[in-house]
Amino acid sequence: MPKVGIRLPSFIPNEGSNSPEEVFRYLRSIEELGYDSIFTIDHLQTAAPTYPVNWFDCLSMLSAVASVTKKVRFGPLVLVLPLYHPAWLAKSLATIDYLSNGRLIVGLGVGWSKAEFEAMGVPLSSRGKIMDESLEILRELWTRDNVSFDGEFFKFHDVSIEPKPIQKPYPPIWIGGGNQPFGKIYEMNVGDVTPALGRIARYADGWSHHLSSTAEMISQDWNVISRLAQRFGRNSEEIEIIYSNFIFVVRKRTDYEKCERALARITTLPFEEAKKTYLIGT
Repeated sequence: MPKVGIRLPSFIPNEGSNSPEEVFRYLRSIEELGYDSIFTIDHLQTAAPTYPVNWFDCLSMLSAVASVTKKVRFGPLVLVLPLYHPAWLAKSLATIDYLSNGRLIVGLGVGWSKAEFEAMGVPLSSRGKIMDESLEILRELWTRDNVSFDGEFFKFHDVSIEPKPIQKPYPPIWIGGGNQPFGKIYEMNVGDVTPALGRIARYADGWSHHLSSTAEMISQDWNVISRLAQRFGRNSEEIEIIYSNFIFVVRKRTDYEKCERALARITTLPFEEAKKTYLIGT
C-alpha cells in the first residue's frame, strides 16, 4: 500500500512567522492526520540560484521531530553527506534513531551548491568519492565495533560508536539523485548522472528522484538503476521508489496567484517552469 509523507517547511521565512510553537503544532497535526512520514531539507545557507532562503539545521530539526511526535517516521530528504564527517554523523543519526525508538529514515544526497562546499572546505569535484567512502563508514559503524578505515578522504583506527541504531542492521538508507531540468534552466553543469545512479543501485534501500524530474527522466533513470543493481548482485525490487513533489491544489484562478507567491518564498524557479514539473492544478 502506498505511503504518504510531507516535507516540513523548515525554511526561515523572509516574511511572516515560523516560530517554534508553529513548527511543533504543524508536526503534531501531520501525525494526527495520519500521514506516514515527515522529511526535512539540509542546506548550510541560501543555495543560489535555486533556494533564496535559509533553512533550520537539519539534524536539530530531526531531533525536534523525534521529541514532538510518537509514531510517524521521519528523516532528511536529503542530507548532504559529503559535508559531514561520517563517524560523527553515524553517532548523531544512531542517537536520533535510538531516541525515537527506531523511526528514522536516512535520506542522503551528494549535494550541488558550490558555495556550501567552499564554505566547508570540501572539494565539490570529489563529492561523489567522498560520499562513497562515507556510506561505507556509516554502515560499518552502525553494525560493528572497533572499526578501522583507510580511505582517500577518511582515515581512522579502532572506532566504536554507541548507541547503535534501534533498527537492524541500520535505518533505511534513501539516496537522492538523477536527471533533472534545473541544470538547463539555471545554466548549471549537472554532468553525467550515471555515477549517482550507480551509487543508488549499490547502496540504497530507497531512491528519491529530484523534485523537478519529469516522468520521462524518472523512467529513464530507473531503467539505469535496475540494470546497474544487477552488477552489484542486487534485485532492483529491493529498492523502494520515492515519488517526491510539490503539490498545490487549485480550485479557482486566484489560487494560481497564491501558489506563485508561496513558491516564490522558497525558490527562484520561474512559475511557468514550476507548472511543468510540480503538481499544480485541480
